[in-house]
Amino acid sequence: MSLSELLTFLNGVSYILDSVENSPELKKLTKSRYYSTSNNPVFGDIQLVIEEVSNGLVQANKFELDQKLLEE
Repeated sequence: MSLSELLTFLNGVSYILDSVENSPELKKLTKSRYYSTSNNPVFGDIQLVIEEVSNGLVQANKFELDQKLLEE
């Protein structure tokens, strides 16, 4: 999978998470007294991780390209 494809995929996942996070049903269920998770993750946390991974991939790719230019 190319960098462009990876970034497109990650952006798509982030978009889907936005849609799910804004779902009235999800909001209702997460406010339930019966809703719990082991470490209280929220969709915003997941989206931050996706953003960090995307940025890291772009940065690594840039450094790899820069290094290739220096070696030529």
